[in-house]
Amino acid sequence: MRTFVMALVTLAAGAGMMCAQPRGDPEERGPRLVMYDAVPLPADSGTAVVRIDVHYRIDRAFFVPVKNSDGDGEKPFVRRGEVLVELMDSTWTAAARSLARIVVGEENEERIPEGHFWEQGILSFTVRPGSYTIQISVDDLESRRNFTEKTRMVTAGEPSRTGLGSASTMFLAGAPAEPVLPPSVAPTNMGGDLVFGVPAALAVLWQPRGGGDSILTVAVSFHQVPADENDELFLPTSTTTKAIIHRGVSLRPAADAGGIRYLVRGGGNTCLALIPFPAERFLLRAFSMNISLSAGLETHTLTRSFRIMWPDMPFSLKDVDYALAALKYITTEDELDSLRKGNYETRRGNLEGFWRKRDARPKSALNDVEAEYYRRVDFAARNFGTLRQPDGFHSDRGKVYILFGPPTTTDRSLDPSTGFQEIWTYSKLNRRFTFVDPNKTGNYVLQAGAP
Repeated sequence: MRTFVMALVTLAAGAGMMCAQPRGDPEERGPRLVMYDAVPLPADSGTAVVRIDVHYRIDRAFFVPVKNSDGDGEKPFVRRGEVLVELMDSTWTAAARSLARIVVGEENEERIPEGHFWEQGILSFTVRPGSYTIQISVDDLESRRNFTEKTRMVTAGEPSRTGLGSASTMFLAGAPAEPVLPPSVAPTNMGGDLVFGVPAALAVLWQPRGGGDSILTVAVSFHQVPADENDELFLPTSTTTKAIIHRGVSLRPAADAGGIRYLVRGGGNTCLALIPFPAERFLLRAFSMNISLSAGLETHTLTRSFRIMWPDMPFSLKDVDYALAALKYITTEDELDSLRKGNYETRRGNLEGFWRKRDARPKSALNDVEAEYYRRVDFAARNFGTLRQPDGFHSDRGKVYILFGPPTTTDRSLDPSTGFQEIWTYSKLNRRFTFVDPNKTGNYVLQAGAP
């Protein structure tokens, strides 16, 4: 058994995958088809207005591909949609609105391959100070599919309220490049949340009051929502960080195939500080954090809520009992029986504990081996099933694939008189497995080189 696990570890390390523990409600683990967030920013000009930027991210699968009739010759198929964002005031009157059109060329009309492909953008609004409800509507122009939501609010304070009291925050992808001000910064753009295991930074933005303080002190404390004493050990501790204050910054929205970003330029009315954020240490949970800011004689406290999500979590990890059943190839029967005992919370904890013991980086919430294992379970379940046993992870080919990954070569023989045969060769492991299907039913049985 140890040999199999070591083979899995070796192959997983080469794959460079990321994973998360199967924590929290399944509905909270992955992204929605449409995500958006709003960030108040100092306006670059004007004394009676404020700026609100709305970031959106839409799964491209939301839009149905159709034959491209424009005759531009670039792509034979196209997806077309519209994103309408309105800021509604207290009288439910649109204080501002903006429409973005989405046109995406495709080589074929087949469904997008496994994974997520996103359409992203930033819509900027200049409005009077106040609280606004964000009304967002996304339409597929082919199928008339529609998504509409009007539940989230954003507040932008008085322009006269300068200094740290006007501060807002924004999550950025990647670690901050202190002390140098980067030419651009990229919002995580996950609806205000963070992707599990992906490095992040926290941007603090505010309108300067005056004075020349060059250092911002930031104290951050974290709280899991709801609190769970079993998770306290893994919650990042409170930290205090000092960051350089970049003054006179202007943030100009930009978008390309890689996502959204802000071009960082001078001549603006924004103070910007970039703070490291321990995103890689958070479990798949909901959290809140208290942020205390101080610079010179100024102080201010903010509170922010966020979730950690895993967009590409293996399907087999979303059900605790299924994930436990899939351990049968790397556990003994007695150990598996023990892991399956107890209520849901106990079984979930058993699963997490099993993989935590096999984590090469215990100070991180990442576990590459777990992620690779369950991605292989997903593949086996989809590709090696039969009419009698639709779930292919129970099959002999499924077992070998889960333990050793994709073979270096696969040799197939489809002789109608003697039956079917497959030979899987793993060159680096110096192993070979032969599967036969004499009845030609799709049920391949391991005949040689059994693990």
